[in-house]
Amino acid sequence: MVDIFSMGIGSSFYLIERYKSEDQNRIKDEFDQKFVRMKYTGENQFELSYMRHTGSWFMMGSGLTMEKCAEMIRDNIDFHPIG
Repeated sequence: MVDIFSMGIGSSFYLIERYKSEDQNRIKDEFDQKFVRMKYTGENQFELSYMRHTGSWFMMGSGLTMEKCAEMIRDNIDFHPIG
C-alpha cells in the first residue's frame, strides 16, 4: 500500500487504498481498493459499510450521524486498511 485517500461518488463517500505492484506479470503498476463506504441517506444520516474479503460490502449501521460514523471507523478494526 502506498496511499490512502477519500473520494465522493454520487451519494457515497469512500476511503480508498492505493497499492503499487512490482510483480513482473502485473497488469497495471497501481490499483485502488475501496475499503469504507458512507452512503448518505438523509439529513445527517448515513449507512456505514466496509468491504469484506469476499468483495461485497457489509453494512455495520444505518441512520448514523457523521460523527458516529467517524467514531466507528476509528474504533472498529473492520474499517481499518488492510495494507
